[in-house]
Amino acid sequence: MLEKWMTEDMFPPGWNGGGSELDAVIDFQRKNGLETTREKWEANWRNAVTDAQLRWLAIDAKVTSIRLPIGYFTLGP
Repeated sequence: MLEKWMTEDMFPPGWNGGGSELDAVIDFQRKNGLETTREKWEANWRNAVTDAQLRWLAIDAKVTSIRLPIGYFTLGP
């Protein structure tokens, strides 16, 4: 679940439409169309956390759990 303070470049410059990922996706889609939005955001979601980062967390940092925030909209109505 992306928030503007985490990755500002996923939000339009000067954007004040709210801080949630869902707000940014909706706004981006309105301005750029469905396919461009899908390409941009799916690339971000695919590469948000890499296998190398997870290995580092487990082996070097000795992390035993991670927080996986999800959007409220993934839970249904």
